[in-house]
Amino acid sequence: MLYADDLALTCETMEGLLVKLKTWRKALESRGLRVNVTKTKVMISGCNVGKPPEKGKFPCSVCGKGVGSNSIFCGTCKHWVHKKCSGITGRLKDDKRFMCKRCKKMAMADDSDIEKVYLDGEAIEVVEKFCYLGDTIGAQGGAGAGVMARVRRGWSKFRELLPLLTSRALPLLTKGRVYQACVRSVMMYGNGADGRGLSRSISLSEEMSDSDSDKDGGCGRTRSD
Repeated sequence: MLYADDLALTCETMEGLLVKLKTWRKALESRGLRVNVTKTKVMISGCNVGKPPEKGKFPCSVCGKGVGSNSIFCGTCKHWVHKKCSGITGRLKDDKRFMCKRCKKMAMADDSDIEKVYLDGEAIEVVEKFCYLGDTIGAQGGAGAGVMARVRRGWSKFRELLPLLTSRALPLLTKGRVYQACVRSVMMYGNGADGRGLSRSISLSEEMSDSDSDKDGGCGRTRSD
């Protein structure tokens, strides 16, 4: 029995994509295979091209950086917005009708915000980023989404190993080896094989992560290490 996995279809228009999806699905089902519509996603390249990468638990819908107490909630995109990004002068007040600059710009655009497309009555989700063959691809293009995803994975692994990396029972050399093997390797996994030129972006983000991790956990590593 033939088995197909991780397939991708590309097209210039949504109508053309749906035609390809139907043809692809019909061809697979004629050979006894089944398309998992739940796992199938649609990504529109160039969507939100100017949108900055999100940072923090509550990212600002305009600049993407984490917000604090001096912020206002956008009822359209359901994101918090910095006062400096809101365009509001004076004191901030709760306003359910408030719409951030990005939502206002999208509301004036000709293209509507597509959340789902339908194939023979079945809904397929439209996403802004997607994990494909172990790497994260973003609708904005470039390597930004992939780099951010790798750095997040590295931080997750670092926090998981924090008790070990901060233990006084282990020598600094051992901590450094654990960091190299279990934290840095997570961020660099597959970097040499994907052919997308991520090395420079990964190195810059990694340098920042190394500096922050020294402050956060004190794993005993320096830049020379």
